[in-house]
Amino acid sequence: MPMGVGLRVDLPLFCSVEALGTPQGLLTRVRFGNMSRTDATGITIAVVLFGLYMGIFGQGGEFFAILAPLALAWDAARWILTQRVVRQVRLSYAGDV
Repeated sequence: MPMGVGLRVDLPLFCSVEALGTPQGLLTRVRFGNMSRTDATGITIAVVLFGLYMGIFGQGGEFFAILAPLALAWDAARWILTQRVVRQVRLSYAGDV
């Protein structure tokens, strides 16, 4: 990828990876929807903790017992998917430089 040229890859599960070739190297930015991957993971952790709390101390324990693993699986799938794309973009960039 020549310097200053960008690439955006839209993925399933509301993910995207953006890459930009700069003089300092390749910059990548991973997005989950409208937020960064780190912010989205923080929200997932909050949902899981709330689900565990409600499952133990609150009403509707069955619902939250299902919600927590689903939220973790959703986030894990998005992390794996985006990491594979970032790896391929980095390998392609290393081959072009």
